[in-house]
Amino acid sequence: MNFTKLNSKNFKYGRVKNLVKDEIEMSMLKQEIRDCWKCNSADIIINEIQNLFILYIKPSFVKELEKYISREKYEYLIKNNKGIVAGYILFYKTTYNPNKIYKRQNIRFCDTIISKLNILLQMIEVYSKRYEMDFIIPYESLPTSIKYWERYFQEVYDIENKEQLIEFKERNKLNFLIDGYYMKP
Repeated sequence: MNFTKLNSKNFKYGRVKNLVKDEIEMSMLKQEIRDCWKCNSADIIINEIQNLFILYIKPSFVKELEKYISREKYEYLIKNNKGIVAGYILFYKTTYNPNKIYKRQNIRFCDTIISKLNILLQMIEVYSKRYEMDFIIPYESLPTSIKYWERYFQEVYDIENKEQLIEFKERNKLNFLIDGYYMKP
């Protein structure tokens, strides 16, 4: 399932503060964040909830997600005619320097509530096109997501090994990004 290819009447990409508030079950979104981020990061994300970039799936499309979400969640959404936030990204606040030759955005936190649909990559693509970003990368990654980000760098930037990653870092004047990535030498 590729959300970028589906009828946009079924979903919305955008910041929480720009989407229709009554469509989004804020208490459910906050609980999902607490469940996914069982640490202090949940409080940071919830405090910035209006700035989250999300993929919101409208109630009319929830039936298509039955095999991807828990039975309990599915039944709740159908019974209450609710949509679901399928993924979210919290970016670091960025200051743009007009002398720089590129526009980049760094991901602070991200997660998808529905797995196996490559939602995060699709969200990054939509955000990148909408805001004309040259590249979007994680500032750091959790140990549990290192393999995802290695695959991301391979697919999006054709970076196959640690040397190429270091070159990417130097070329783009990044003072982060290398620690934790265990790509082939």
